[in-house]
Amino acid sequence: MNGRLLAPNMEGFEAASTIWNGMIQKKPALIAQVANTQDVQAAVNLAREYGLLTSIKGGGHSIAGKALTDGGLTIDCSMMQGTAVDVDSRSAFVEPGVLLGGVDVATQKYGLATPAGVVSHTGAAGLTLGGGFGKLSRTHGLTSDNVRSIELVTADGEFRRATVSENPDLFWGLRGAGANFGVVTQFEYQLHQVGNTFLHGGAMHNIKDAQQVLEFWGELVASVPYEVDMSLSIIMFPNGKGFANISGFYFGDPAEGEKSLEPIMTYGKPMNVNFTAKDYVEMQKETDRNVPHGQQYYQKTGFFTEIGPDLAAVVGEMTKNPKPFTQTINFTQVGGMINELAPDATAYPNREAEVSMVM
Repeated sequence: MNGRLLAPNMEGFEAASTIWNGMIQKKPALIAQVANTQDVQAAVNLAREYGLLTSIKGGGHSIAGKALTDGGLTIDCSMMQGTAVDVDSRSAFVEPGVLLGGVDVATQKYGLATPAGVVSHTGAAGLTLGGGFGKLSRTHGLTSDNVRSIELVTADGEFRRATVSENPDLFWGLRGAGANFGVVTQFEYQLHQVGNTFLHGGAMHNIKDAQQVLEFWGELVASVPYEVDMSLSIIMFPNGKGFANISGFYFGDPAEGEKSLEPIMTYGKPMNVNFTAKDYVEMQKETDRNVPHGQQYYQKTGFFTEIGPDLAAVVGEMTKNPKPFTQTINFTQVGGMINELAPDATAYPNREAEVSMVM
């Protein structure tokens, strides 16, 4: 191997078997830190020959802990950090160890971007294979919708390339179905000319108004143009305090964005309102501090076509019953171009959804 093969008693094993979610405690028998496609093939062949339960670690952000396995082989792609941008074809070629922040930095040098998540230390590979959406998705679709080709090693140890015309069934499944089709060694992303500066900000309301704020937000997201992306975060602290923060992003001229985001700025009696033109790379890092490595994360998620009064009432009751730990409910607007593709165009489900909720 060009990379490293780690056993539990070796230096570096502990760090390699630690992932973002501190709740996950698993101990592989071996960790193959692969450096290139040949290393990946060697690791896959080893796993198949010995019947080893195998996991694949990209950025190590999998909240469910699928990046690790107990007693088996973990193929750790964190050494594969290659990123290249072809400005003429508007393509980015990204290896599986690259984080979203790395993709943003490489592409924003040219005013280009591909839709991605909102936490810069998330792995690009895992996010892409599951669908992936972020602030640009309402105008340009899911991360997986913007993949032109995928190179990977399948379970038989063979190198394959998947596109709409080459291994099309495999390409269909890789865009949204998650893991188990193989070990990706490179993604080719379609890039869009987007510029570097966008209007972004938020309005913070008292937790006691959370139900009314959610109802307002639910009505607003049903009427805004594709250029607008809005989210609502409700934070409840053990002492009963908290807040409901509406954030808004506008894809386009910041001056035009003020008209579209004005309802957020003027609604109710916010404790704080702050909207300004922001650099895209820096904006993509803003959520990082809220989800640091090592905490014990337990989440439930779901999709909705609308925010109805019953849901708002349930959330309102939750805010009146604090727990001995911080609770967060995040509502994220989806829809737009995500919903323009046919439901069977890729393996990603929930094309009809307008809102994603993470608790």
